[in-house]
Amino acid sequence: MSSFDVTCEIGDRVVEMVAPLLRARAVDGHVTFLSDDPTTSDKQRYLGDAVLTTTDGRIITVEIKGEQENKHGNLFLETWSNRQKLIRGWLETSRCNVLVYSFLDERTAYTCFMSRLQGWALKEGHVGRYPERKQQAYEQHNDTWGRPVPIAHLRKTVGLKRFELGAEGDEVQREMFG
Repeated sequence: MSSFDVTCEIGDRVVEMVAPLLRARAVDGHVTFLSDDPTTSDKQRYLGDAVLTTTDGRIITVEIKGEQENKHGNLFLETWSNRQKLIRGWLETSRCNVLVYSFLDERTAYTCFMSRLQGWALKEGHVGRYPERKQQAYEQHNDTWGRPVPIAHLRKTVGLKRFELGAEGDEVQREMFG
C-alpha cells in the first residue's frame, strides 16, 4: 500500500470515528461531508471537511484532522500544505468555525474554535515559538510543514477540549461547540 493510500485510509477512519460527535450536535443528526461531493474540492480548502446546522440553529463548518497515534502529545499545526509551491497550510487558509483533531489509537478528539486558534497562533504570533518541521510521518508528494504544539498548552491558551470517542452507539458529549 502506498503512503498516499495509507493517509487516505487514516483520514477515512478519522472521519468515521468523529462523525457521531458531529451528528450529536446536528439537527436530525445530519452532517454534510464535503469530501463526498466532488464539486466542493476547491471550497473544502477554505470551508473544511464538514458542514452542519446545530440544534440551536447555527451553521458550523468543521476542519477534521487526524493521526494514527499520539506519539508526542502535540497537534501538528500545518503552516505549509506545499512549501515548494508556496501553498499555505490549513492553519492560515481555513475559514471554518471549528477544528476537530483526532488520534485513532486513543479514540480521542480535540476541538476548538478555529478563530481562537488562528488568533493565538497568527495574530498574536505565538505559533512562532515552536519550531517549524517537515511532515515526516508519511512519504508524500507535497512538501508539508507545520509546527507541533503541545496539546496541554493549547488546552490552556485556546480552550482546546478533549472528547473520548467510544464505540459506535455510545452516548456522545454535546458541548462541543460551546
